[in-house]
Amino acid sequence: VSVMAKNKMNVLHWHITDSYSFPFQSKLYPELSEKGAWHPTATYSHEDVATVEKFSRYHGVRVVMEVDQPGHAYSWGLGKPGITIACPSVKKDIGPINVVPFNPTLDETYATILGVIKELTDLVPGEHLHLGGDELQYGCWNESAVVLRWMEENDIKSFEEVTKYFFSRIRNFTEGKLDRKAVVWEDLFLDPDGNLNLNASVVPIPPEKAIVEVWTSPEYLHEVVQAGYDALLAYGWYLDRQVPVDNETSWFWEDTWRFMYKNDPESSKEREGGMGHKLGKEFAIGEKDGESRVGNILGGEASMWSEQVDPSVLDGRVWPRACAVAERLWSPKEVRDLDEASIRLNKHRCRLNHETGVSA
Repeated sequence: VSVMAKNKMNVLHWHITDSYSFPFQSKLYPELSEKGAWHPTATYSHEDVATVEKFSRYHGVRVVMEVDQPGHAYSWGLGKPGITIACPSVKKDIGPINVVPFNPTLDETYATILGVIKELTDLVPGEHLHLGGDELQYGCWNESAVVLRWMEENDIKSFEEVTKYFFSRIRNFTEGKLDRKAVVWEDLFLDPDGNLNLNASVVPIPPEKAIVEVWTSPEYLHEVVQAGYDALLAYGWYLDRQVPVDNETSWFWEDTWRFMYKNDPESSKEREGGMGHKLGKEFAIGEKDGESRVGNILGGEASMWSEQVDPSVLDGRVWPRACAVAERLWSPKEVRDLDEASIRLNKHRCRLNHETGVSA
């Protein structure tokens, strides 16, 4: 966090739950981490979370917790069988990380999720809560006789409607009781064919109630903004990727910072590399388009996913490439000279090594 502050990064997005591990030591449901954590020592207590939040606040960094749902849920079901779908496609192994979703038919599912959310939001104050929504697959729901029967009994005709119902129950608490605005991944608005569908009749969360984080395609950034959503850009800044910007790479892995640097969410012209798209008047940021609100691009984030990361390699994966992302997000789009940026980045890398001990 202190190194984030030295790079003027002011939000720590903490993706605290996922399929492979439930590391948070819930006091309401201790069995979740006891049976769902990757290892008994790989957990976060209430005190750990509170300490991270306090330390971050001291350095001017806000913490935004993410409780991913309704996909990426396998680890929850280890501690509370039944709240995830028993899926015939997933046998002894976990299977792909995004396969097993929550069981949307049980009150216990929602009680558990909301109980965990309440614990986390008590520890981490703020106005936002990341509700995930990424990579939901319908296969296990479609294989579940319980889910299919429940859909028929409740006149729910599609899995998109299941998702909308699921989030209606979550939002009733997070908006009404906690007064938190949701941040969600763009996947929440994809139809079964993988196309972005922002029709008001099918979206799980309306524009005034959600910030959309775009990670798979820069074109989606413009679409969600035009539909009225405020948005964040994550595409192009995945620090775990060898090719963070599609089809743009270099001989040295570290030099991919150059493509990340050119990846500007507010670029006004098509350019080589980077995002390669236009932002014309029809996407005028923050202006009105007739009667419809056009959303704002609030910023972006550099994401470090840890499926193949541990402390021995973390620093080198993150820094100094995340420094390039920070400069891009704090600079006018006209500041694009890579040679000049390289000089600044080299000096800053040395500064980080000597002042913080981080192995950039």
